[in-house]
Amino acid sequence: MMDKESAIGVFPWMPEKKREQNIQKLSALVGPEKAGEIRGMKNVRMLVPEHFVRLMGQLRTKGDEAGAEALLKTVIPSVEEGEIDVPVECGRDGMGSGYHLQEFALPDHEQPWNIRRLYPDRVILIVSLSCAGICRYCFRKSESGHTRHIDLAPALDYIRAWNTSREPKIRDVILSGGDPLSLSDTKLDDLLTQVWNIPGVECVRLDTKYPVTRPARITKRLLDVLDGRVNIMIVHVTHPAEISEEMIDACKRMARRGIVLRSHTPLLRGINDNRETLKQLFWTLFSKCAVTPLYAIQFVETPGATHFRIPLSESLELMRGMQNELSGPAVPNFIIYLPDGGGKYDIGPFEDIDTIGIRKVEGGYEIPSPLYPGKHSFYPD
Repeated sequence: MMDKESAIGVFPWMPEKKREQNIQKLSALVGPEKAGEIRGMKNVRMLVPEHFVRLMGQLRTKGDEAGAEALLKTVIPSVEEGEIDVPVECGRDGMGSGYHLQEFALPDHEQPWNIRRLYPDRVILIVSLSCAGICRYCFRKSESGHTRHIDLAPALDYIRAWNTSREPKIRDVILSGGDPLSLSDTKLDDLLTQVWNIPGVECVRLDTKYPVTRPARITKRLLDVLDGRVNIMIVHVTHPAEISEEMIDACKRMARRGIVLRSHTPLLRGINDNRETLKQLFWTLFSKCAVTPLYAIQFVETPGATHFRIPLSESLELMRGMQNELSGPAVPNFIIYLPDGGGKYDIGPFEDIDTIGIRKVEGGYEIPSPLYPGKHSFYPD
């Protein structure tokens, strides 16, 4: 669990005095009018990393107000977000993993709520609901920020039971959350030991935003824990303004330990819906951070975040032909998570939407599922 000094939190369960103190801290960042809006959002859960607070100050000192505003939009709730509450254990996230519960059921082991599956040979294991900050666009935002302890034993038992009774084996375990790096070094060490002791597991991935939001978390002790036991780390990055000198240093130290670094970038209205911004982001990740961009992700269905949605046709234009302007390894794949469990749909950089099986219909698109032949998913535009 992260220490109390690492972020400024505003939660509905806070004592009113503490809540007001934290809103006052945020007022210097967002101004009195926005602070008043936050004060009126009684159900909002927000967490602003103190690293971001410092970073925004540095950006404004340099005159980069656009960069500071982009960071603000990622962590400060807007009036468009409203007060939408989604049950924590709803079983279905924006990736559509909850649609496969029957397919991946075991007779004597119910699939635990913190196991998410789209594909037979891999699982997403939710290990914590805590993050260094709560991103307003996150498709697991309804889960993040809760302090509930997660008993990981049922999930590990489920993976173990699957691998002793079913094919194909679960060979790829993706640690996610919340954020796995919110776990203490000791708990993370124990978890990695247990995962690697499951027969059939051949790869462990870790999804995180900590190198961006709290790079001081990347200590020598943590690197010792990860060394040789995390094959790939996926870093979530949305804007060049997030890339600090501390992040660059943290990523380079992980790369020197042999951890393969990749990135996910959601395409977001008002934050990175600009071709030059994306090019700068992908190139900086590749050239300075030892991070190879993996996915640029079309908007994932998320209650209360539709103001971040970029129409698919615009996203295609943002990504099209980027190889002509950036080195190939710096250009991520452009993907869509089909909302009803249809899997990841990969759209190549030079493909025309009219020739790749996507059909424009009223209100959006019908997109063929890569998981189910003959099945089409509706993706709203």
